Amino acid sequence: MVFGRFGIVPSQTMWKNPQKTKWSVFLFGCLLLSITKILQITSFGETFPEPAGLLLTFIGCLAVLNATYVHLTLGILSEEE
Repeated sequence: MVFGRFGIVPSQTMWKNPQKTKWSVFLFGCLLLSITKILQITSFGETFPEPAGLLLTFIGCLAVLNATYVHLTLGILSEEE
């Protein structure tokens, strides 16, 4: 039992307002991916350890994937007819 509920991933029912916050999560993921790209292009990225870019990319991709999942389940894949 994780997060006081059965399952591994917290579901979107735990979100207070998924219709509005999905865009915040999506922009956060895109921001992390952009920061990673900027660090890769500039010499400023040499001050960080090597796995930092990998971790930022991983977290950014997870955030974008989560926002996409919420967007699809509220729209195309919703159970309401």
